[in-house]
Amino acid sequence: IIQCKMDTRFRYSWMKFIMNKLIQACAFILADHGFDTMRLLTFQVMQAGATDYYHTHLHIPTGNIHQDQTPEDALYESIYRRTGIPKANLDLVRKIGISSRYRMTIDTTFIRHEYVLELTTPYPETWKQAYQRSMNDSEDLKIQMITPAQLPQVNAEYRDIIEKQILEFTLSNSDV
Repeated sequence: IIQCKMDTRFRYSWMKFIMNKLIQACAFILADHGFDTMRLLTFQVMQAGATDYYHTHLHIPTGNIHQDQTPEDALYESIYRRTGIPKANLDLVRKIGISSRYRMTIDTTFIRHEYVLELTTPYPETWKQAYQRSMNDSEDLKIQMITPAQLPQVNAEYRDIIEKQILEFTLSNSDV
């Protein structure tokens, strides 16, 4: 393993280089529900043919950035494939930054371009979306808009970012 100084665009100034690296775009999508109340778009996964959602935590739309894509192109493609929401119904609020996480169990570094977006069109609180992962692998996704009170149900790696970087959601009134 080689250790060297990284470009300052990365949140961490030192990082270990390994054989496996995955570059992704991550979308924290907010929806204004009035009365100072924001909702955050999340999803749960159900494998095709299953009778219940097997992930206990809620996830945030994230997709891989392919060699011929910009992070923003990958972001909107991932959002559309997972939720059915087109780019025209979203405003890019800001880019949070780029984070890096290493998962030892699969010997992979995940480099994520993280963005905050806002829905410009009303959507229901929940809906289902078919997601074709590959030719032989499809999943049903349960999309749901959550309140700050439901934040503990979100996958921990996303929850940490939400709590520290997306204050317009975490500080919104969850009692409405």
